[in-house]
Amino acid sequence: MRKLKHSLPPAHILEQRGVMHHDHREGVLYLNGEPVGKVYADGSSNSWGFGHFAPTDAFGKFAALFGVWSLLIHEDDHLDHSTREVLEELRSAEKAIDSLRAEVRWSDARNPLTVRQLTIDGSLIEWNQEAVPRGR
Repeated sequence: MRKLKHSLPPAHILEQRGVMHHDHREGVLYLNGEPVGKVYADGSSNSWGFGHFAPTDAFGKFAALFGVWSLLIHEDDHLDHSTREVLEELRSAEKAIDSLRAEVRWSDARNPLTVRQLTIDGSLIEWNQEAVPRGR
């Protein structure tokens, strides 16, 4: 189960440790080869990038996947322990999201960034930006 934005220390602590970088750039998120919205990168920490997401109408067909994940992850925040059913639903949602072919095409880069893991929670977006083979 991933809790990306919940697992990182606050930004000022990351900055003090020298592990957070401010990467202000703009790009387009593609899911399964289709442009679905704008990505506004705010920074990165280790192999994770984070920022804001502005969806287009094309994101509508993927929105339910991310909405379910978001509801489950926030439900888990309010429980002392997760039920087996919630954990199974969360794993299923994450598996469905991970099965999407995701990439970001930055306006200032020649090659697209292949994304291995992606979360979208409202207007917030986080992605694993480790280099992975295109054929995954």
